[in-house]
This record gives sequence, C-alpha cells and structure tokens, in this order.
Amino acid sequence: MFDFNKFEETILGCSNVIITAHKNLDLDAFGALLSMYFICEKMNKKVSILIDDIEFESGVEIALKKIVNLNYKVDIEDYKNILNYLDKDSLLILLDTNKKTMSQNEKVFEAVKKVMVIDHHIKEEDYNIISIYEYINYKSSSTCEIILDIIKRFNVVIPEYVATVMLAGIIIDTNNFYLKTTKNTYYCAGYLKELGADITEMQYLLKQDFNDYVDRQKVIENTRFINSNVAISVGEENKIYENEEIAKMADSILLFKNVEASFVIGKLDSNRIGISARSLGKINVQEVMEKLGGGGHSTDAATQIDSNNLNEVKENLLNLLKSIV
Repeated sequence: MFDFNKFEETILGCSNVIITAHKNLDLDAFGALLSMYFICEKMNKKVSILIDDIEFESGVEIALKKIVNLNYKVDIEDYKNILNYLDKDSLLILLDTNKKTMSQNEKVFEAVKKVMVIDHHIKEEDYNIISIYEYINYKSSSTCEIILDIIKRFNVVIPEYVATVMLAGIIIDTNNFYLKTTKNTYYCAGYLKELGADITEMQYLLKQDFNDYVDRQKVIENTRFINSNVAISVGEENKIYENEEIAKMADSILLFKNVEASFVIGKLDSNRIGISARSLGKINVQEVMEKLGGGGHSTDAATQIDSNNLNEVKENLLNLLKSIV
C-alpha cells in the first residue's frame, strides 16, 4: 500500500526536487513527470524535470511543444544544468523504471543522497538503488495510475492538458484497456476525464505514422507460431526500428486468435537488437526477457541485446521458449 505520509514527509524534508524517468520517454513516463511536477510544486518545493533525450517518440514530442505553447511554467533541464540545483538535501524522484541504467542519466545517482522510486515494473534481481522511499507495484497499469492516487489524496490541481497526457499514457500502457486493467484503472481514466482530459487532443498524441504502420504490417505478416499460441516476428535485416514500433507490433500480434504471448525482434541500431514481449497472463514473458538480460511485467516485458545478428537472437529466443512453453 502506498505510504502517503512517508511520501509527503520525504518531499517536505528536502531542499529541492529533481524528477526523472527512463530513457526514450513514452507518454506514461512523460505524464508521470508532469503530474509529479505539480504535486511537488503544491508542496512549495523548487522542482525540475531531468530529461537528456535528444529525440522523442511522436506523442511525447507533440506534448512537449504543447506545454510550451500553453505557457506552462515547467522547468525541464538536462543533467549539466541540473547540477546547478543540487545540494546535500536534494531529492531525486525516479519514475516509471527502477533501473539506474535505464534512467535519463545514471550519473545523477552519484550526485544526490536522497532518492525516491515510484514504478509499476517488476523489481529485478540486480536492483541496486538505495532509496529513502520506494513504491513499486507491478499490478498497476501504469505509473500515471499510481500518481493519480497521489493527486487525489493531496487534492492537487493539474492542468487539463497534463490530464490528457496521463490518460494517453494509461491507454498506451494497457493497450486500450486490454492488458493490466483493473477496476481502479477505469476509475482513474474517468477521474482524468473529470480533470479535463480532452479526447480530441489525446487522439493527436496517439496518431500513428502511415509509413511506420505499413512497415509494421510487413513484419507481422511473417509471424511464426510455436505450439499455435506463441507468436514470434522478426524485423527486416536492413531496417532500424524504434522501441515503440517493436512494442506496437507485439501489442498487435497479441490480439490474434489463440495467441497467448507475442515476441517481436528488431534492430534498434547497427549493433543492438531489441525484443518486445506481450502476454495475456498464462505465459510469464518477464521471466523470458529476464533470462535474456531484460525485464518488465509478467504480461509486458522487453530486452536489448548487443548484437547485429537477428537470426542468432531469434534462435536463442526459440530455444529458451521451447524449454518454457
């Protein structure tokens, strides 16, 4: 259970707050960053958001531009500028990941003494963050869902567009309320609508690029099935994919009849291959990805492998799955 008293005590006891999330921000992470910013502001703390990403997935890029156009007074800084704000009583809040190596900048953990972690991904065996307070609930649909409970508890007012970003984050992380969805998830979505989440604005955040959609269909067409209920697809040899594209393909394949788990493999750059895994719950894809150096949820997991050999990665995954399914 979330300890609201400890959460409040930790923030009130610091000099200033730095909020960050994982690399390659998605809308759940960005919605969590924005909403946590306004929570800390209400507690009269100087707060900054640490983002070192240079490029952004389309929804996050649209949202970033929108908050500038709406003249929201949100302080977003890179690590170099964040160093100017740090002192011995600064608090770092890490959202939507519990791995230092996946954070926007791992160096920030050396520069601060106080750390708080709020996440909805399974804590992995190599977890090594020493924190004042942590709340990691893998049963929550998203980090935005967790933070919305904080917003309700402390009666925090968030701008309508932030509510829109948060709702988009929940929709993406649940694959349109298809995965990891509980009664509270629906309640949170309704509450965000009460806070002013705009469905039309949200559609702009969720729009897909036509050419990317066509490329995804090419990969999906070549899906291979194991035991009729596990699907594996491999991207084109000479094409580089974004993480979100691989994830979207895995989401789409899971919707096929009889499929209990889906795995999509694709090159993230010339020497790095990503695997995105999805499950309806009967097959624990987190355990599979953990054996390949990754992690996540039992129904939503991923890994990245230093390699340029798609076929080798596919065969390793196939051998692993044969021992499990």
